[in-house]
Amino acid sequence: MNDSEQIVIKAFELLKVGRQAEYISLMNQAAKMGHPAGIFVVEYLKDMEKKKNEFPVNSLCIVDDPQLNSENRIKDSVSRLQSDISVNLYRLQTLNNGLTSSEICEMLIYFALDNLIEYKNKALNILPYIVIQDLTKQIKEAFTLAYINHGDLDTILANFESQLMKEIWEIDIEERAIQYNEKLDNKHFF
Repeated sequence: MNDSEQIVIKAFELLKVGRQAEYISLMNQAAKMGHPAGIFVVEYLKDMEKKKNEFPVNSLCIVDDPQLNSENRIKDSVSRLQSDISVNLYRLQTLNNGLTSSEICEMLIYFALDNLIEYKNKALNILPYIVIQDLTKQIKEAFTLAYINHGDLDTILANFESQLMKEIWEIDIEERAIQYNEKLDNKHFF
């Protein structure tokens, strides 16, 4: 095993434990030594940076790339999401002495954003669009199972999805999501 191969192996070990900056640094070293994996990662990150720069307000680093989309599907976690949503509904009801449809919709949006931000932070600061689609679908299904008052279910779900698709492009969305979820003390999904 040559030095560049050892560097690549060490880089992937660091990536597994969430040390992205060190991973990237080692892959840059491997690329300079001519290792194909290092070259691929460096070129890939450059390409992602170009795509990221095409959208000036993309604080979640959302990328709609066919290869990333095919490799980053979310496993079925509806039952876990349902449990977390039920807890958040209870917390929200306790905080506000009741629930309105708009408060429920806001909770779902920030619940989704919190999980998307966590995913992005663990995935080299890139959020594949398919992850947003998968998580939105699973949250809608989980909420349908968790929500007892089905009277305005369709309205809440429609508002949740349309508002989430707007919020993901806001420049300060990460900060707002952190502030909102701190008050609910959210559990993380990823």
